[in-house]
Amino acid sequence: MSKTISLNGRVTLTEVIESNVSLLAIDQINPNAKVKVSLVRENQSEITIIPNLKVGLISESQKKIESLSFMSGYQMPVSSKVVQLSEAQDDQAANVPCLKNTFIDLGVNGEIVLGENDQIKLTFKDLNKLRQSTVHVVEGSRATDKFFTYNSSIWRKSETNKSVDLNNVDYLVFDPLQLPDQIDIIVNGEKVVYTTELLLMMQDEFFGNILHNSTNNNSAFGYEYAVVLEVRGAQSVYFTKEEKATDYLYYTVKH
Repeated sequence: MSKTISLNGRVTLTEVIESNVSLLAIDQINPNAKVKVSLVRENQSEITIIPNLKVGLISESQKKIESLSFMSGYQMPVSSKVVQLSEAQDDQAANVPCLKNTFIDLGVNGEIVLGENDQIKLTFKDLNKLRQSTVHVVEGSRATDKFFTYNSSIWRKSETNKSVDLNNVDYLVFDPLQLPDQIDIIVNGEKVVYTTELLLMMQDEFFGNILHNSTNNNSAFGYEYAVVLEVRGAQSVYFTKEEKATDYLYYTVKH
């Protein structure tokens, strides 16, 4: 059974879920809207599964992570569908860019099972007051104890170089507007170097057409909202960028 949550006309919304959850299925939402997901178990500290991230970044990065995981032989093949971007009206009848049929996984290959006094808290922000926008909270067919967890890290404006803590990290996720000039990865004592140009070329090669905009009939290849790099098996990772106008954020994922 799924629970349906209306986002109609809202800018923000917080909802508490008390049933098992596998994923969120969202019909019409702006890709820049943000969602935070937290798990609260009885007599335990709150666990943040998704830390207030843009929906477009989450959705695109999860599709890429699932594809890369299959390429690496860690899971069964997945359907890599092209995301549809269109427009929907807000409460003032203005057109707003929206993703259709967006899926956000919370459990890895299963549902998060909640005890009698456990809860999952969903917080949505920057929702654009759409006239019609719906979230379906979907259960799964089997239980999992693994979460699709994102951890957020800051790369300070003042730091030219950044060493990344790879403890429990399989993937790095970047906003395409906040990429390093160079990424050095040490694997089995050997250094592999990725420039920004090479990293973006790899996104195109691995993922191809990822988004279709029905408003102007354009397509996006390689990346639109997220750039993903697998670091499974790496011993260390270093970022380099000579100048940054602001602090950068990047995200680590264990899958």
